[in-house]
Amino acid sequence: MTFADLLAGEAIFLDANTLVYHFVSDPLYGAACSQLLHRIENQELPGLTSTKIKECAWRGKLTRPPRIFFRVEVVRGNRRQTAR
Repeated sequence: MTFADLLAGEAIFLDANTLVYHFVSDPLYGAACSQLLHRIENQELPGLTSTKIKECAWRGKLTRPPRIFFRVEVVRGNRRQTAR
């Protein structure tokens, strides 16, 4: 599953890496993360996160970590899926 596979209206939980890749314009993952955040901004997808995740993203933005894995969890009914 990729971010493009997410259906409109599906609530997703963003981890820090998705935000970091967007803000640092990562050459490999930045475009996909930016498109995902654009869909959330346009209210196509409800995006959820936490204060701790935002704090981790801010620290990651400042330190530009090496390539780290990112994921978004999607809940469809009673099933959880991970978008990468």
